[in-house]
Amino acid sequence: MERSLDTLRQMINISPLAQFLFTGGTLAAVNPEAHRMLPGVQPGDSAAAVFGDAEEDFLRFSGSGSILFPADLGGFRCDVTVSGWEDVALATVTAAAEDQDNITMLSLAERVRQPMASILSLTPKLLPLLEDGQDKRTMDRAAEVNQGLYRLLQITGNLEIYAKGRMTLQRETFDLGVWLQKLTDSIGPLLEKMDRKLELQRPEGACMCDLDPQHLRIALLNLVSNAIKFSQKGGTITLSCQRKGAKVWLTVRDRGVGIPADQMGLVFQRSEHRGLLPDPRWGVGMGLPVTRKIVEAHGGRMLLESREGEGTSVHLALNARTEPGQLSLRSPVRLPVDSSGIDPVLVLLADALPASAFDTRSVDL
Repeated sequence: MERSLDTLRQMINISPLAQFLFTGGTLAAVNPEAHRMLPGVQPGDSAAAVFGDAEEDFLRFSGSGSILFPADLGGFRCDVTVSGWEDVALATVTAAAEDQDNITMLSLAERVRQPMASILSLTPKLLPLLEDGQDKRTMDRAAEVNQGLYRLLQITGNLEIYAKGRMTLQRETFDLGVWLQKLTDSIGPLLEKMDRKLELQRPEGACMCDLDPQHLRIALLNLVSNAIKFSQKGGTITLSCQRKGAKVWLTVRDRGVGIPADQMGLVFQRSEHRGLLPDPRWGVGMGLPVTRKIVEAHGGRMLLESREGEGTSVHLALNARTEPGQLSLRSPVRLPVDSSGIDPVLVLLADALPASAFDTRSVDL
């Protein structure tokens, strides 16, 4: 073990990223970049000296797999990825993904939405012409076209949410357990078509929360979409809910392939998806950043836990109550993914469902 620690000390010293090496929860070494970030920490310090309020998230690391959580280190908003084995933990710090080029992205989303509106206005008239007297191959191709339209709506919707800067919540008071049951009932049949099961673990009794239900649906369906894509056939995706004081913890867990430890710190970095995360299942890389933005707008935080070959759990800790003096609007809103009048569930799951789910004979445009 001592040789392994010496090797790790040498490795982190040449890393361009800030890295902290822990043994048994105690800081064993820091590299030059980490020292520049937190000049006051020294070997022998506790995790609290490094991570402050995020110490609890660091201590969730079980000694296998990896975990990613947000932290404020030295006044900088960061993402921390922890991996290791037994009592050794290596924490790597990367700059949190910022809202870069938001104006450009928002303009792009709006420009894409304009021609999409024209296409969607024609689709209800054109696609039904294919239904009568056509062979299965033609209908399958029509379903693929239909799915492509839904995917474009999904992308532009996520872009618009992500690029608009500070998010304004439209909170409502509702029973979260009942709401989650309705959401599960609406998407469960779609997963069954893919030989997957969605399991809901809801709290006992009423769970009254003051949340934005439309944004919450987007966040959860983004996570369910990822879980579908990275799960095997016959697998179970679990959606669970726990109330802890003023916070509500929502977890989406899959038992799929997991995220390799060396890629964990890249999942929020949109610009890295095509280079270092080449798996096409990651899509354009907007789902997780949008979800985290929604969570943080609720005064919460988002954690990822993953073990390669065993699956991934995404935990959302949401502030379930309106803060004193915070405006809580009750009027209904139309989010980008809802603005076309198309089923938002199909839009938000468009890149995870098979084309057969968009058969023009069973999907209303």
